Amino acid sequence: MNAKSDTAVLSKPADIEARIEAERKRLFDEQALQIELEKQRLLPLEQGNDEVLDAIETKIAKSIERHERIQERIKLLQKRHDESVESERNADLDAVEARANTLREQGERLIRTEYPKLAGQLGSLLKRLLLIDTAIERENRALQQAGRDQVPASNYVRCTPAKYIDFTDLVTVHPSDPRHSLHAHAVPSRRTQGREEHAVWVDSRDSSKIIECENVQVQTRERIGGHYPNPLYEVITLPPAEPRPYEHRALAKQPIAQPYFDHENVQVTEADIEALFAEFESQKPAKRKTA
Repeated sequence: MNAKSDTAVLSKPADIEARIEAERKRLFDEQALQIELEKQRLLPLEQGNDEVLDAIETKIAKSIERHERIQERIKLLQKRHDESVESERNADLDAVEARANTLREQGERLIRTEYPKLAGQLGSLLKRLLLIDTAIERENRALQQAGRDQVPASNYVRCTPAKYIDFTDLVTVHPSDPRHSLHAHAVPSRRTQGREEHAVWVDSRDSSKIIECENVQVQTRERIGGHYPNPLYEVITLPPAEPRPYEHRALAKQPIAQPYFDHENVQVTEADIEALFAEFESQKPAKRKTA
């Protein structure tokens, strides 16, 4: 029943769990032994055989002592197990935090170095598109007044042709509907039914023949897609720098260059449009002089 403790070398939760299970088995065996010894004690007690009784009671006392030691050992092992689980959990969380911090540092480098360059180029492009579309709108007003077709916005280049699907549908048509097979001969007539008079459609060739509604197959075409997308400068916004929400070690000590663009806050003036036209004219090839 006596076994040397090896808890000093146990560190993994699984190993400690195995040791706890083994100690619980020993505890069960000790409890069973104590019950058996208590039964054996009754006969010498009744007979007054003190020598045998002393021996059995000594065994019972030792069993109780082992019993208490095992319970205490299980308690210590359980504590060690909880500490080991917490230690592994903290180690895993440390690894998670380290990985997240590495990714954060990578993202910070992108924001500090790459984003300002790309965002600056994108902001200039969006402003240019806004200026071009505004200039086209001004020219279209002149074309509209002259009854000419208007020039589409440059954003139309982002559209793709619409797709269509054809399918056959079954619809019920009235004799007055041109799609009815007897429509050419259908004429309205008044008929009395009981005390009520109501309109019916009859065959002009035989007024006694009533023409009813009928089901006909109709070819239908449905368009899929083909919607006009919003201009790029309306759907892309480059946000400005925001104030610090709270103090944190990750906050920038110095402001980072952050190009800003929001089409609602960009004003296009007539001077901007005239400058665009002047640039357009300057790019035209010079006309050759004829002799």
